[in-house]
Amino acid sequence: MLWHFNPTAYHQLVNVVTGKVKRIKSTESDTLYLLISNEGHYVTKKSIMHEIWGGRPVSENNITQSISQLRFLLGDSGKEQKIIKTKPREGYMLLPGNIVLNQPITSTFNVEEKNDHTIINIEKNTNMLLLNESIESIKFFYRKYVNNKIKNLFFIVFLFIATVNFYNIYNLFYQKKGLVNLPIIIKNEYNTHFHLDGENASEKLYLYLKDNIPDTISHILIFKNPDRFYLSCIYYNKTYKQDNAYNISFTDDYPFELILGKIRETCN
Repeated sequence: MLWHFNPTAYHQLVNVVTGKVKRIKSTESDTLYLLISNEGHYVTKKSIMHEIWGGRPVSENNITQSISQLRFLLGDSGKEQKIIKTKPREGYMLLPGNIVLNQPITSTFNVEEKNDHTIINIEKNTNMLLLNESIESIKFFYRKYVNNKIKNLFFIVFLFIATVNFYNIYNLFYQKKGLVNLPIIIKNEYNTHFHLDGENASEKLYLYLKDNIPDTISHILIFKNPDRFYLSCIYYNKTYKQDNAYNISFTDDYPFELILGKIRETCN
């Protein structure tokens, strides 16, 4: 994996090998997000024009220029096509294994043990940072998807971000003041803190994962709806020395060993 991409950050691209950061224009950022969303599949020029420019009258040269700029920033070229591949009449494809969609966590958690549970103490301004990051993420997804044909995808992403971010903001910020009492279970295993929603299925997944998680992962959140697991992991990236977060979901019949493999691959 060469790059981490966070569309809501000031410097959206981070090279995981060199630590070099790059800022890209909004058009290129939106184009890259679209390619990442369809990683391993070709995206037609017509689709790019519709999604990025929203039907505004632009020529195909605008798309070509955006792709060329992205290739330059990613260390690719139209001749090599080692990251972004072009196929006549089919469009452009982001080759798998080059870029991870990522949203850094800028705050620091101070964790204290109490019996078998964890109390997370966090300052008010840190909660506001988390809230602002959540709002910026939601605004980004809204701008990209609410007015087009894949609004269902936006709805799923919105629910997941809202659930993971706001559920925990309420726990971190209000539960400390005794204003609400949300039924979240927090368990400690080695260096990792598991946050569960109380569902039996979440407990079973936790029991499978708890002894096999890399020590770089500090928090794993597990939420279950009727047919899917939603997970979020917070882990320390040793390359550029900061905490990162990664969100992922699985169908409820997805094998636990494959879920573990995906966590170890993406949250490390």
